[in-house]
Amino acid sequence: HKLKSLPDELGKLDNLELLSVAANEIEFLPLSLCECSNIQSIIVSQNKLETPPPEIVAEGTEAIVQYMRTLMEAETYKRLDLRQMG
Repeated sequence: HKLKSLPDELGKLDNLELLSVAANEIEFLPLSLCECSNIQSIIVSQNKLETPPPEIVAEGTEAIVQYMRTLMEAETYKRLDLRQMG
């Protein structure tokens, strides 16, 4: 069976350093992923990702976390600022 989603509780894993969910059917990473303060590597190749988009994923883990953080802030403050996005 392939994963179709990841739980929002993922963000509570303070010691998470590596997230490897390649070759699944995941469309969206949970916004809470940006709360994993020790995350060093996110491997999401061979998924059906819509969020974050492929161009962000191609930039690597730091870009993914920043993208998710921007979306989370937009949801929290009801304001989206894309000036710092690549």
